[in-house]
Amino acid sequence: MATFDQLPPDQRAITELILRRRKSYEEISDTLGMTPGRVRDLAREALGALAPVTAERVDREWRGQVADYVLGQQTGPEAGATRGHLRSSEAARTWALSLLDSLEDLFPAGAPPVIPEGAHTGSRRSPKRASGPTGSAPGQPLSPAAQAVVRRRRLAAALAGALGLLVIGALLVGLIGGDDDKKKATPRTEARPQVVGTLGLKPTRGEKGEGIAVITSRGDKRTLLVQATRLSPSAQGAQGAQGRPGSAYEVWLYNSPRDARSLGALPTDAQGNFQGQSDLPADASKYRFVDISREPVDEDARHSGKSVLRGRVADLQAPQAGAQGQGGGGAAPQGAAPPQAPPAPPGGQAP
Repeated sequence: MATFDQLPPDQRAITELILRRRKSYEEISDTLGMTPGRVRDLAREALGALAPVTAERVDREWRGQVADYVLGQQTGPEAGATRGHLRSSEAARTWALSLLDSLEDLFPAGAPPVIPEGAHTGSRRSPKRASGPTGSAPGQPLSPAAQAVVRRRRLAAALAGALGLLVIGALLVGLIGGDDDKKKATPRTEARPQVVGTLGLKPTRGEKGEGIAVITSRGDKRTLLVQATRLSPSAQGAQGAQGRPGSAYEVWLYNSPRDARSLGALPTDAQGNFQGQSDLPADASKYRFVDISREPVDEDARHSGKSVLRGRVADLQAPQAGAQGQGGGGAAPQGAAPPQAPPAPPGGQAP
């Protein structure tokens, strides 16, 4: 049996987002870059870990439904069916009440969901909030641990956008360098992102994998797209056998471990691949490297010193002449300094 504080970071963050912020599985999937099904599974696993003995006594086909009900993820007929099962099943009622005791501090204004008594008796608790997690009352602040998990997943939600911009960048060759008929058929638009340049990301000493960074420009806005492959798969937020926290890969604008700016973090898939994007800040030109580090999922926002991939901004490669459109020149960001090797992080060195 685990207390709430002993749950893995992802499970704690999801449970807090549901109960403190009244978020649905779908809304959390957008925030954390997971599928709604994965969010649901982690939430159900969290509740199972809080009261495992009583959970095992609940009919397996109903266990997930009871968890969804306690978390406010059911409305209408579905919620009514679960309440009916709670009335008829002492095991389900016992587990649900154990969960309310474990999660009492997370419910807004001390208002847990209704857990009905057995048949022909009244409700054990009175509802004080609307069904579902998306009520109009403002959400309570998340704990620092939950904030850390959300911060380290910011880039994951941008995966589809990153792929789309990469495809657009590749298509610029045809749109700009094609014949006159094609130019006439494809009207120009200021909204198209222009590829500024690409940068290879090489593994630091003792590490593996490879990556590429692409800088695009649209008006005054510059965006960094990052794709990495064959990394050691991240731990997806689960606690290891020795109690180590989960891990993620964080993208940085980097001069040294003490002079680095985070652009966000995300986990890999099972094969060690990830991709994402982030807007470049106004002071991006003062950094000499794009760096990817391995980070524990914790409250420390500093660079761990465990760099995995890195590339020099001064080595940015401009697109070939045919691929350069208006405003899409291939120079490195203005003010980029000549390459100088920063202090090597522990366990790695600049490529």
